[in-house]
Amino acid sequence: MEIAQLQAYLYRRSLLKISLFVCFLATHASVMAWLMDYGFEQVAEEKIILITGLAYFFLLIPCFKNYFTYLNNFLISDALLPLYALFFLLFCSSLGIYFWKVSSFLGYILFIFFLGVFFKEYWQSYHLGYLLVFTFFALWASHIGWAYAASPTLLVNLATIEVHKLDPFYHFSMAEMIKNFGYPSTGFDGVPFMYYHWGSHFLFANLSQFLKISVVESYFLTYPIFFIPLFFYTFLLFILQIRNYTGINYKYPKRDFGFSFWFVFLCIFLQVFKHLYSGGLLGFNFLTSESLTISLSLMLILLNTSLTFWQNKTQNWHKNEYFFLFIFLPLSLALIGWFKVSTMFVVAGWIAFVFFRLKLFAQWQYWLSGFLSTSAFVMCYLFTVETDFLGSKSYGYEGKISWFHFYRHTHSFEYFNFFGLYFLWFYLFCSLYFLKNQLWKWNKLKISWQKNQTFPLEFATVTIIIGIIPSLFLYLSGGNAMYFMCIQIFISAAFLLAFLPSFEFKYLPKIHLTLQKSLKFLFIIGAFLLMYINVREVVYRAIEQSIKSKKQLLANDKTFEKIQKEFQEIYFTKSLSNDKVYQYVEFIMLNPDLKPFLEKNERYHFLQKLVQINQKYSKADKQKTLVYLDYSQEKNLNFQLPCYVLPFIIPSFSGFAQINGMLLHCPFGAYGYEYYTPRIKGIVNAEKIYSPKEILQKAKEKGFSQVLYWNRSKQNFDLITQ
Repeated sequence: MEIAQLQAYLYRRSLLKISLFVCFLATHASVMAWLMDYGFEQVAEEKIILITGLAYFFLLIPCFKNYFTYLNNFLISDALLPLYALFFLLFCSSLGIYFWKVSSFLGYILFIFFLGVFFKEYWQSYHLGYLLVFTFFALWASHIGWAYAASPTLLVNLATIEVHKLDPFYHFSMAEMIKNFGYPSTGFDGVPFMYYHWGSHFLFANLSQFLKISVVESYFLTYPIFFIPLFFYTFLLFILQIRNYTGINYKYPKRDFGFSFWFVFLCIFLQVFKHLYSGGLLGFNFLTSESLTISLSLMLILLNTSLTFWQNKTQNWHKNEYFFLFIFLPLSLALIGWFKVSTMFVVAGWIAFVFFRLKLFAQWQYWLSGFLSTSAFVMCYLFTVETDFLGSKSYGYEGKISWFHFYRHTHSFEYFNFFGLYFLWFYLFCSLYFLKNQLWKWNKLKISWQKNQTFPLEFATVTIIIGIIPSLFLYLSGGNAMYFMCIQIFISAAFLLAFLPSFEFKYLPKIHLTLQKSLKFLFIIGAFLLMYINVREVVYRAIEQSIKSKKQLLANDKTFEKIQKEFQEIYFTKSLSNDKVYQYVEFIMLNPDLKPFLEKNERYHFLQKLVQINQKYSKADKQKTLVYLDYSQEKNLNFQLPCYVLPFIIPSFSGFAQINGMLLHCPFGAYGYEYYTPRIKGIVNAEKIYSPKEILQKAKEKGFSQVLYWNRSKQNFDLITQ
């Protein structure tokens, strides 16, 4: 076998392992989506099956393409295919549901086919151990999504227990307004335009349209099933692209994704050193932010494509050069910024670094590409960020000058965890790379610099510097500075994992084969303990709300109270700790028909009405109608929600903007509140309860012609048109 053929074979084998791994994540997430709904909501089996098939289709297309050598063209490279998939999801809702159903069906065919290929050509006994490890990792990855993003979407949770998580409802509201009005807003009191990086909201709004599901369902189903696996796909593909570019994949074919790789991979993402900054955000995991996860995927797609571009420099160079420089690079930068401005800022810094480091300024086409990229950056910034640079449109406080605000005012700063452990993977990669290439010798370092062999070290260092800069002089509240800084984790980790096979530990004593097996066995035990410790907390948080809400709902039911009393009399106990009582509760909870219990819950009934009007009214109807709820009735509805969460409920689940939705006694200055005139205590009529006609008049002043007025006595919405 020739070297080129062997290289292609090894690349195809590694790519298949990556694709099947992320498909495994998607499969687990789809099963969890079904289980989370079990017993209360109408389980959306057909939607789950459709979305899982689409995930398989887009994640396995690169494997399919690599079977046809004549398709190895830059424009349809493995690096670009995920971007095309995102473009399809963003802009191609007009293709119709049948197109997506066919794609989903083909996805299942591809999954079965490549699963067979793997078992036939690459399966070995040790893969069973990896499969168990992947199961735990899939538990962790999908439950991160459920715990922080998806769990509050279950209506039964909102109807029965206290929910403190605001972010999901903020995102749902904005996506619904984008879906129905075409631009970002939160629908508190009309729909004023909000400056925000709303690309992810546009994406989920579009997914809602072509999949014929609500925005809440599009977040609940597509994020864990498709977008979390997509991130890990692009991350692992970046590692593979580095190895392919440097020849590591060819030099060390038996070390592609083996024992040491998965050990380090798990330590990175499961946070073996867990602290305030370890998850990427301030006290949270990066997967809790949909916009950050998708922007990181886009960032990695750009890096993958750049590597492919440089690797094929001698093959059809001029044919691909202009496409990459004048179209792909500026559009990618703007697209990344549309999803997350912080990620765009770091990527723009990379472009500037590469421009000067590789002396690309000597060629006119790179100057023109730099101008186009700078223009894309500025236009995207002005389109998505509050600024008074071109006139006063600044409503918030973030982005103001405040020296070292992140380190002094946002939290109790942990010096050792930040400067020591937060950059651990960077330190480890630099140390190993430095030792491997003997860069402590001045002549060796000088030659390596001239030949660009130190480029990975430089790139990782520049990533840290660019990420830290905004935190030094901007007013970035809470953990917002972390969005800039956390990118260093993924870049350093990717370089470490990419070069891992080439690190020769010559100074370690040779280990006997039996001892090697024993150490591997101990590693497996340790890995499982590590994953168990990390997964236990995440899984508990994801499932806790669902179980707690079911118990609370049953405990509030009079029928259950009667049964509970009978058990207490029989077993002489005042608690539910008795085994038989507990078994009875569990039996009721696992009953798939629990609707009668929900029908007696007024809060659930109100939420269901919101869902019904979302399905009943068209987009044209929503564009001329506002919803009004007298929030003095909130105490009667008894939603166990913080006051700043409550106004998001109506736009999140109904798709309608509301009128007079700003609460009087809720001091809150973020999440779009600043775009609305608050009702200030002490102003005449600030707490007035308006009649339907008065509300209609206020709606007409805002450009709407009718109002849906919540009539509590009828437990329904009345349409007021005159």
